[in-house]
Amino acid sequence: LFNMRRFMSLLVAILAAACTTLVSASSPGGASPLAFFRKNKKEYSPLLFFKAPKGMVPECDFVEKMVSQIEKELGVEVERFDVMRDPRARVLYDKLDTQSKQQLPLLYHRESRQSVFGLTDKNRIRAWAKGRWLSGDYKPTLPAEFFSVTEEDADELEEEMMMEDDADLTPLQRKGKEAMRERYEEDAAKAKKKR
Repeated sequence: LFNMRRFMSLLVAILAAACTTLVSASSPGGASPLAFFRKNKKEYSPLLFFKAPKGMVPECDFVEKMVSQIEKELGVEVERFDVMRDPRARVLYDKLDTQSKQQLPLLYHRESRQSVFGLTDKNRIRAWAKGRWLSGDYKPTLPAEFFSVTEEDADELEEEMMMEDDADLTPLQRKGKEAMRERYEEDAAKAKKKR
């Protein structure tokens, strides 16, 4: 009985020493030989990109291309979150969106605590990825494809917005708004005649 206890304690000590040696020693690739026992965890990245699934929001697709280019250019990794499909990503997005913009895409830098909302250009993404200070009054230079609105589209959009606004008005307010619109159109017609 005494020899059995001694044998078991010796066996436990040898196994503990072997495990400690295996865990502390690293393979030539830099990973631990027992890495396959751990959960598949991503490496830490301070750069977070909140987006919609591909094809749903053109702005997200456009920024995705630039983020991929910046990753290659700077050798950084940007962690992506799909707020439409992943509820945990949506919760995190809501916590980071302190300005209540509810706008995609959102680029967030954990260390500098800076956010870039919506459509932006490559220079701003590069500065964000480097953790540089981003001014709030930045006007990005964007491709013309995001501003190709015809006059007809603009008129239709304006009419839709007016209809939506009119739905919240009382009849008296609607009448006053219509009178103001007519007066504006008359003044515009008079100004054209004077030219």
